[in-house]
Amino acid sequence: MDLFAPALTVSSRTAGGQITRARSFGDDLWTATVTLAPGTHQSIRVRRGLLMLAQQPGVRIVADDPSYTGQSRPGVTLQAVAPDNRTLTLAGMADAALSEGDYIEVNRHFHQITKAGTPNGSGQMEIEVMPHARFSIPVGGTVGLFDPGFLAVIDGIRPAMFEAVVAGEASFTITQVYP
Repeated sequence: MDLFAPALTVSSRTAGGQITRARSFGDDLWTATVTLAPGTHQSIRVRRGLLMLAQQPGVRIVADDPSYTGQSRPGVTLQAVAPDNRTLTLAGMADAALSEGDYIEVNRHFHQITKAGTPNGSGQMEIEVMPHARFSIPVGGTVGLFDPGFLAVIDGIRPAMFEAVVAGEASFTITQVYP
């Protein structure tokens, strides 16, 4: 799985060859290309059925980075979002450590930490995240650190090719949606 949140920007080139970029309207959404390993004919038929179900209108899945497991730490809440919508203050972080590259989730708002501070004596910790926090992110909400995920839709399915003994790999793409 290749998980990435590309910036939604508009680029332009001047007559002198300079490239300028500006933020466009809309949110940076997590996307991923998922490749499923080859398998038996039966296992591939099961996967195909689930993928057909998942691509139906209105169906959303919960996606995450399968290579990541964070800390099991209850009681962490989002205390504040700075005006830059990138700096978040977490509460309940006494004796905790978060690092750059870790993920967090607040009500299926999924972010990767790009800068992590250290908790102060009150257990508050400032972090910077990408993509930027949406205006609807719930201050006071519970912060998920252990197995953070986001809602997504599936599209771009490339089904497995059935061969004599096993079926080949299949792939699909996912795109984040908000609750």
